[in-house]
Amino acid sequence: MLLFREVNADPLTYKVVGDTVTIKDCKETASGALAIPLTYDGKPVTRIGEDAFNGCSSLTSVTIPDSVTSIGEYAFSGCTSLTSVTIPDSVISIYNGAFDGCTSLKIITYIDVYNKFVGNAPKLYGAKVFSKVSDNAKVFINPDAIGFGKTYGGLPVVYKTVLPTDYLTYKVSGNTVTITDCKETISGALAIPLTYDGKPVTSIGNIAFKNCSSLTSVIIGNNVTSIGRWAFEGCHSLTNVTISSSVIRIGSVAFRDCSSLKSITFEGNAPSSLGADVFKYLPIGATISVPEGATGFGETFRGLPVIIEGQLEISTFSKSAAPFSLNFESISGLTYIIEASHDLKKWGEIGEVHAAGSSAEFTDWRKALFQKQYFRVKLVE
Repeated sequence: MLLFREVNADPLTYKVVGDTVTIKDCKETASGALAIPLTYDGKPVTRIGEDAFNGCSSLTSVTIPDSVTSIGEYAFSGCTSLTSVTIPDSVISIYNGAFDGCTSLKIITYIDVYNKFVGNAPKLYGAKVFSKVSDNAKVFINPDAIGFGKTYGGLPVVYKTVLPTDYLTYKVSGNTVTITDCKETISGALAIPLTYDGKPVTSIGNIAFKNCSSLTSVIIGNNVTSIGRWAFEGCHSLTNVTISSSVIRIGSVAFRDCSSLKSITFEGNAPSSLGADVFKYLPIGATISVPEGATGFGETFRGLPVIIEGQLEISTFSKSAAPFSLNFESISGLTYIIEASHDLKKWGEIGEVHAAGSSAEFTDWRKALFQKQYFRVKLVE
């Protein structure tokens, strides 16, 4: 007969059964970034139990260690501040409602122990594993991973490659970590690690990634609060950057001369401290995307046009032959304004559409529209 015991170890409660450990509960006052322990009392933590973190509404990110094989029903349900979760390839089962109601959850990452996106898809039990998460939630995996498809648990799948952490140099100060350097041979897509040696990565140091010219995309996770001066200057292959809502400071010229950088996504409000020339010498057409309701941006931000996410999406448009036509998602009975621009800085109204269904079409015979490069749709308030 297996004997078990439950042990409180602030803020977690563990259930020890033989040589394995289950996390049974967590105090709802738990907040910020959490790295679940690999072991407890010398035994591996193999399971996150039912409702273990249910209602922990102040948790912002969770990293699950590679000892865990199973995530129980409603384990993280109602963690409304949770924006990212990292799931190792050791996890083979995720049960119904595990992340139900995590309304801020945007990034679900499947990794192996070397921090690469190569984990295969765990089996999902039930239809509500990722129910009611953020509208912008995505699952990040490696192209070689098995079992995902174009969607997983109802969420779009994004194929990414993350480089091993041994490309990075870290400086540990107390309970926080700064990335101070990176080998210039680093290439492809990079997600900044949430933790190093169990401590949160809170800063990207001055010149940390300067002249890493083969980086193509960067996701800055929600433990990072500061991006240093010259941090990504001269990363000429960098095309897109995602900056978490935790970032409150970006140093001068942090992204200067990133000559391919066209997409900068902020997941929260504008940083309260921003140095000079942060986005200087970016290519024509570079834009900043922000969530609806984000503050501190305006129509432009440091010289770049601002696009609000989660609003209307243009599905198709044609400029190849008259008449000019543009199709977009709509709500029946509402009126929409169509605007056009040469450079994403100055916009002009070109027409209006009163929608009669879930999609609408704007057509126009004016030849001048074929000279425009960018189009957008705005709802008439």
